[in-house]
Amino acid sequence: MTLGARLYISVVVAFGSFVLTVGAMHPTSHQPVKFLCYLLVAVAASRLKVNLPGITVSVAEMIAAMAKIAGAQTAKRVTWKPDARIQAIVETWPVRFATARALAMGFKPDPDIDTVIRDYIADEGVRL
Repeated sequence: MTLGARLYISVVVAFGSFVLTVGAMHPTSHQPVKFLCYLLVAVAASRLKVNLPGITVSVAEMIAAMAKIAGAQTAKRVTWKPDARIQAIVETWPVRFATARALAMGFKPDPDIDTVIRDYIADEGVRL
């Protein structure tokens, strides 16, 4: 993490801690009804987030599917350049998500990466 990012996070955490401490020391509100309304909206909104179902594929699988669908020449346009910073970020991403709510709502994952690529080509009007 860069020095600038660390500094930014430190300032945000310090300022947030200060505001939280002052608020805890002086718990008054001139508009308690407005506060309660905002609190109820925040609680309700927290239930609105949904992790959509998806698929898990590697970059190599994506490139192989692209070669199969769009041709080897298209896939050859991809260059492999390992980047330790990007790798470190990607390794923090979860591989699987809990998607029970989305599935219950009728959302369905794409069947495979080939379908994702074909849909993209159709949606964007890509000529092969």
